[in-house]
Amino acid sequence: MRRCGATTSHGVDHDQRVARDIYAVVTDFEHYADWVSDLKRIEVLTRDDQGRGLEVEFRAAAFGRSTTYTLPLRIRQSAG
Repeated sequence: MRRCGATTSHGVDHDQRVARDIYAVVTDFEHYADWVSDLKRIEVLTRDDQGRGLEVEFRAAAFGRSTTYTLPLRIRQSAG
């Protein structure tokens, strides 16, 4: 059984690719509604100089109710 954070070059390369893939999905705000049916609108209000969302507004609706909320996001640089 391979543990997360393995030091083999194959394991590290694979872990880094998986992490990049996950990050790409999590930060693809405009497509959240494709897989989260209760999200009715997503708008990136502000972006950094690399185009990454820094402030994102969501409108969610379910069970006859709706709400709008804004999330401020902070981007941390990786240690590597």
